[in-house]
Amino acid sequence: ICSYLRPADLLHLVQSSKIFAIFLLAQASAPIWRYARLNVEDLPECPVDITEQRYACLIFGHYCQGCGKMGSPANKTTLAWQIRRRWCERCRK
Repeated sequence: ICSYLRPADLLHLVQSSKIFAIFLLAQASAPIWRYARLNVEDLPECPVDITEQRYACLIFGHYCQGCGKMGSPANKTTLAWQIRRRWCERCRK
């Protein structure tokens, strides 16, 4: 069932329950994330240096990987693709 979802939906499941997080963030669940990625039109292939789960987090996530806070209009997060990180304005400074 999860493979019919989109990566953003899987991220919401990860955030909703510890059981979902354990299951979906396990390496064995990488194919689920791959199939979910294929459900998004024109989304590039996952780079070989990161997992499917991390790729989804970078592309569809809204949390700062520096402080852990969710991005907001007052503190927007930005993806620094070259270093594979998402930071809020405060942490980038």
